[in-house]
Amino acid sequence: MNEPVLQADGLSVGYESRTVLTDVSFAVRPSELVGLIGANGAGKSTLLKTVRGLLAPLGGTVALLGTGIQSLSPRAFAQRAAYLSQQTEIPFGYTVRDIAMTGRYPYLGWWQREGGRDRALVDASLAYVGMTALADRPMQELSGGQRQRALFAKVLAQQTPVLLLDEPATGLDLFYQEELFHFCQDICAAGRTVLMVVHELGLAARFCSRLL
Repeated sequence: MNEPVLQADGLSVGYESRTVLTDVSFAVRPSELVGLIGANGAGKSTLLKTVRGLLAPLGGTVALLGTGIQSLSPRAFAQRAAYLSQQTEIPFGYTVRDIAMTGRYPYLGWWQREGGRDRALVDASLAYVGMTALADRPMQELSGGQRQRALFAKVLAQQTPVLLLDEPATGLDLFYQEELFHFCQDICAAGRTVLMVVHELGLAARFCSRLL
């Protein structure tokens, strides 16, 4: 059986004043599309933030591609897993292409500008999500569904084997929700792995390979 790409053992998560989840253990294997479900306030986003390394675990361990996340630098983590937060702030004036290009930053030194390969990956990611025609449009001028597609292009351009998505379909109409789940299903079929916080239980049941 394939080794897990993401594994939590005895994980406890929360904040200094409050523990939200205790003794959580799970493993996510290559090419799985795993939905993380639960009631509002159950700790889904807190768990994903801890897996991402944005919150320190209160106990237990998380390993990404066989390495404990606390031993990975932010750059090294970002080369292994892409993270799409529930609410992403967009700097004023940034275009769709600008946002997608930020997915390439983990591979560039502070002195480097993006090269031909970076631009090709961004163009391919924008084409995949159907945003080529809007590539030079400011993000503030887009609909909610278009913004989510642009942000999804960013995590695709990051070219990581693992994607961590926090409620990426929330607030979208049904067409865009299904489209996003189709995208995730397709990239998992191509060999990537997705762990996604999901509120849309009907879509989760249709598209996810497993639910936690």
